[in-house]
Amino acid sequence: MQHEDCSRVVMTRAAADVLRRVRADNGDVILHQSGGCCEGSTPLCVLAAHFVVAPADRLLGSVLDGVDADARPTPVWISFRQQEAWAHTQVVLDVVPSDGLGYSLEGDLGFAFVSRARVFTPEELAAVAPAPSRQQLEDGEAVAPVPVAPVDLSGPWVGLCSLP
Repeated sequence: MQHEDCSRVVMTRAAADVLRRVRADNGDVILHQSGGCCEGSTPLCVLAAHFVVAPADRLLGSVLDGVDADARPTPVWISFRQQEAWAHTQVVLDVVPSDGLGYSLEGDLGFAFVSRARVFTPEELAAVAPAPSRQQLEDGEAVAPVPVAPVDLSGPWVGLCSLP
């Protein structure tokens, strides 16, 4: 059974609340961990129908927008090159207040998603499944990870790299 400690991505409860609001306003979305350029290296929340995931992009996993029966999964993608650089870390999606500037949909609500990182222990790194590419998923060569519920920034997440 997969547990959030062995998933490549988790989301805080605060971020899940914002994600649920974004979905209520916009419909299906995806999160894509940007590798730089215009938005820096922030996770972008975009309409699923308006974003083309590259064949080599990797699926870190899916995060649930709550813990109740109505919680829905949202896929979290990352570029192949960035996944190579971050392969030893668990991405922890969080949210901070923002002025609403940028391309990501949560900006309209006055928030910005941010990525924090937790380095896997050697045991976790050995246990965590590789992040499959879109092409591997489409070809049936890989299975999407099980969606994970939101987490609190406590316990194993206390030692996260904090971002400005």
